[in-house]
Amino acid sequence: MTGSRKNKASGTSAPKRPAQSPPSGNVQGQDSQHSPSNSADKGKSVEITPPEPKRAASPDASTAAIQSSPLRFYAAAAPSTIEGFWDHFKTNREACDATDRELSFYASYGSRATTQGSGDSKIIVVYFNSKPDMEKAIAAPIASLHDLQFHKHDPSAKKADEQLRTLVVTDVPLFVTDAQLRGAFSRYGIVTHCRTRLSKLYRTAYIVFDSATSLDQFKNTWTILCTGYCLRVCPASHSPDQRAI
Repeated sequence: MTGSRKNKASGTSAPKRPAQSPPSGNVQGQDSQHSPSNSADKGKSVEITPPEPKRAASPDASTAAIQSSPLRFYAAAAPSTIEGFWDHFKTNREACDATDRELSFYASYGSRATTQGSGDSKIIVVYFNSKPDMEKAIAAPIASLHDLQFHKHDPSAKKADEQLRTLVVTDVPLFVTDAQLRGAFSRYGIVTHCRTRLSKLYRTAYIVFDSATSLDQFKNTWTILCTGYCLRVCPASHSPDQRAI
């Protein structure tokens, strides 16, 4: 207390804290760093992400399958038109092997001949991956195959033709044999094939005649008797709606 009174009396004041000097540099610029301003981004480069390139639409599965599957050009020959042809070959395989050896010098030959049908309707089927090769192969009879002549062959057309000759038989009891089915339908025409498949508690049979005219008699006939059982019949060429009637 005595000291402070002496100071007041003498007129001297307590020492003051020295004033801090402002930091060097542009104070206004520093203030602008802390204050929000749209001008802060001026002059800066903005990174722009380029748009992703559009991808070409991929083809659907069916189109891709068609593009990837090679074309085949078929040809067929009927050995029954050559007298004594089967005297030179004991089996179908021997005839097909001889055909493969003869046609193998074509670069696009499929390398595996097959037989289809039976009896006089039997044919030897081959294919090429090049149409010019196929056309050369069918240009003339093949002397080494006893003058066997190949011609253009369309398997899809044959399949469509077979459908016109096929009768679908349903509600076939499991104990009815293929031989009994053949016997029952042989009175309507010559049966060339008889195939069956299991369908729940019954079987479905596919009776193939040698002529489409054999099916004309089934236009107004929907059932026949076989071993005392009533079987439902319908031409294979009918639509699902027609079969449902």
